[in-house]
Amino acid sequence: MDKCMNAVPVIKVELIKKKAFSSSAPHPKLFLKKLVAECEKLTSEVVVSVESRMLLPGLINVEDMITWHLKSNTRELAIILSERESDKRELEKVRHKIRAAKRDLGIKND
Repeated sequence: MDKCMNAVPVIKVELIKKKAFSSSAPHPKLFLKKLVAECEKLTSEVVVSVESRMLLPGLINVEDMITWHLKSNTRELAIILSERESDKRELEKVRHKIRAAKRDLGIKND
């Protein structure tokens, strides 16, 4: 029983640390909105370039730039999503510890 009482503050500290760490990561929805805005900006630049009769080498450079941005953003989004998944697993571990501590203390789970 005494061991369980000592474990509860540790769990709270771990949970606070996890929450502080995960809140610094960008949210996928906000990141996707930023990506859409970037894509629209690049698209408008391409339209202006085509309308101004840009030569083929210039258009190829623009296409390469857009492709690079898309690949870069895809990698960044994959990293964000994997971090979020890792945070979910860590949170589940903490919840499991809390349930075990409650069970050891004789407290019913909600």
